[in-house]
Amino acid sequence: MLNEYDQRRERILRRMVPASLQSKSTERMSEMKAETPNSMLLSEREIGDIKKCFRERADEAFTISCESALELFDLGDLRGTLLGDRMFHVMCFRDEKHQRLNFCEFLAGRLLLWSRGQPEDIFEFFFCCFDIEERGIVKSRQLSLVLNNFFGQCHQFSWLPPEIQHIAGELSHLSDTARREAVDSFCDAAVKKYGDASSRGLGFDGFLYVFVFVVNKQKHHYLHMY
Repeated sequence: MLNEYDQRRERILRRMVPASLQSKSTERMSEMKAETPNSMLLSEREIGDIKKCFRERADEAFTISCESALELFDLGDLRGTLLGDRMFHVMCFRDEKHQRLNFCEFLAGRLLLWSRGQPEDIFEFFFCCFDIEERGIVKSRQLSLVLNNFFGQCHQFSWLPPEIQHIAGELSHLSDTARREAVDSFCDAAVKKYGDASSRGLGFDGFLYVFVFVVNKQKHHYLHMY
């Protein structure tokens, strides 16, 4: 039986790519247009372009590595970062052991990250990325690990949305030690205020609240709001 972490990932894959296609060979993925929900329709040309790019990086088993996947998602800057590794790990819905993406998994990630997924799918995906222990809960330490790793390198990322750019700008003026302390304090306060007392961590609802309401709407004061 799947645990909560794997159930969440399975839901993401199922919503991104219909089950009828998940069991088909990757060479038959051009049938996707006829079977995909209207909100995620791809044109035949889009599917062909995606498959062509994938095939250029794929091995004989028609799978690609973490490095290739991040580059194809235009997220090459995340190679070697904890967040990049976690994103790829979560996308390996069916093949965690070999850490390679098949075309179905790649397509699900492509649809999700390139604005074809619903907000709930996107936040569930990132909740899984932060859930390092894969227990359906994000502890303060996990939150700190990912955020500190990300903000320690994000000055070189040109693709960040304005909200994150603002936060990264504030943190860039701090020393490494001061930045880590600020992020750690924020994570501890967020988990204490919005987390579950019994698990001492953020469930999905608490995680959603912190990142949608606190970070986005109060970004100018997020380090000092507690």
